[in-house]
Amino acid sequence: MTKNSILRPSARLVATVRDELRERRQERAARRTLERELATYTSPSDVNDLLALLSDQDSPDADHVREIVLRNQLRHSLHRAS
Repeated sequence: MTKNSILRPSARLVATVRDELRERRQERAARRTLERELATYTSPSDVNDLLALLSDQDSPDADHVREIVLRNQLRHSLHRAS
């Protein structure tokens, strides 16, 4: 076994891990951007309008947006109550 044959699988593993980490960072950045943008929907009518638009959507993306909007709504209502 040569040194190159040992390093090649290791190099592939490192490249794969690096690519996966890059993808995860990009996904987290996109999620944070979406959360910031959805945080601007603060009034009950804004939230209700957005949820109404999503009501007939069954995709995982729509579910994710609904979760963020509802979490923001809860956060805002708790903040107002305190």
